[in-house]
Amino acid sequence: MSMGYIAVAVAIAGSAVYTGEQTRKANRRSLLAQERAQAAATRQQIVGDKLAGMEKAKADKKRAGANQYLAAAQQAAKQGPASTLLTGTGGADGMLLGGRSTLVS
Repeated sequence: MSMGYIAVAVAIAGSAVYTGEQTRKANRRSLLAQERAQAAATRQQIVGDKLAGMEKAKADKKRAGANQYLAAAQQAAKQGPASTLLTGTGGADGMLLGGRSTLVS
């Protein structure tokens, strides 16, 4: 009778080992599939980022940049005194400003 118990115990242990091995293989397959999916998503993200960068560069070419605005303002400043709504093109009256043409100088 004790041989019967030993046989049953060996069968149960063998079944547990087999089930554990199957679970390990299934987990490994799942992990590999997840890694492949992650790699594919990363590649797709990189491609999307490159396309977005190209689209942004294309749009930036169509739109004037800050440097162009700065250059235009500097060029306009070289043309002479500018007018304001308060002073007009001639600037403020020098007598009112203590002999100066602006409050800044």
